[in-house]
Amino acid sequence: MIYRNSRGFESFRCKYACSKALAYRDLVATVKTALLTEHLPELEAKLKNGDGESITIQTKLIERLEKQMQELKAQEAKQYDLLETGIYTNDVFLERNAAVREKITACSNQIAEAKKNLPNAINYEEKIITLKEAIAAIDDDTIPVEKKNILMKSVIKRMEYTSERGQSLGVNDFTLSITLNI
Repeated sequence: MIYRNSRGFESFRCKYACSKALAYRDLVATVKTALLTEHLPELEAKLKNGDGESITIQTKLIERLEKQMQELKAQEAKQYDLLETGIYTNDVFLERNAAVREKITACSNQIAEAKKNLPNAINYEEKIITLKEAIAAIDDDTIPVEKKNILMKSVIKRMEYTSERGQSLGVNDFTLSITLNI
């Protein structure tokens, strides 16, 4: 979250109020560097590798199972025709129909399980654009702080700042952990 302190610096505020002074400029620079060097390339790699297409793969699996279900139902209807024409005896029909019914039940269960486990669609292109806008907003003085906050909150899920005891404003030794909102 970005805020403007009494000295006029723009910075990110920890989710939980820190009792010691933050190294404001170093923190903002670190956030920007982390977003540019770690998180943005990671999202671009996921887009390039097609990681967002898992929903497409799962959808194709469901379509294949539904086609298999139609074939099994057609096979069952054919068995009824063979029984009616006298080619199948009652015993043969019952035996073969039970096997087809088991396959239909299994296929139906697989379809239900596949639909239940359908992954969430992640639009990596949209995430990359939003992240780039947020990074650009960090240094843009024309954008109001409230708008920067909204942009950062749309990108960053959690940010943890830690430093060693006794450090004061301007000291560069701190750790920043950023979790993106994906």
